[in-house]
Amino acid sequence: MNLHRALSDISEIKAQLDRTQNHRGFRSLATLLSAFVVVSMAIFLNRWATDVSVSHFISAWTSIALVSVALAATEMKVRATMGDANLHWKMHSNLARQLVPSLVVGAVMTFILSGNQWPPISNVTSPPSEPLVSQAADSKHHLLPAVWAMVYGLGLVACVQHLPSAARWVAAWFILGGIGCLALEHHSIDRLNLQMAVLFGGGQVFLGAILFWNMERHRG
Repeated sequence: MNLHRALSDISEIKAQLDRTQNHRGFRSLATLLSAFVVVSMAIFLNRWATDVSVSHFISAWTSIALVSVALAATEMKVRATMGDANLHWKMHSNLARQLVPSLVVGAVMTFILSGNQWPPISNVTSPPSEPLVSQAADSKHHLLPAVWAMVYGLGLVACVQHLPSAARWVAAWFILGGIGCLALEHHSIDRLNLQMAVLFGGGQVFLGAILFWNMERHRG
């Protein structure tokens, strides 16, 4: 009976250690920096960039996404050099496998909603009264902030084992916020930039606060 209890306690301790180690794969600094970059880009596009086209809008926010990924990857690399490198790289590879599906879906949806089609249909002929699918898709770019938010929220759900339990509320923020944006009517690029600032700027600040409060408040 004592042996069974001891084995049970060891299993519980190991599970707790695994959870603690997994959580250390994320830190608040890169998350908060990405929020700052998002809000700064939204302000820049709305105040100083004139005549922003759909292609410029997509290019700008795709670049911001890449910058955010680079910030997170840089911080993870630094953390790996400060501790058990093998353990950290194992966590990071697991994280990458969990995030890749949502990133692929986000890229495909961006490609389609921006007005592109695959395979190309430029050689397809149709009567003037029946516009091509690509022409109809040109009006769907206003759905991109909502789609990006929901895809990111699902990515957070996939990575929930690496995050404090309160991060589920952040995933809900992105998913429900994206659904709310879908209910809005077609609007200008300025409004889309505002959606990005609210959804991603606010969501990343929320996530950064949770990471700091649960993981970094009492440790370095």
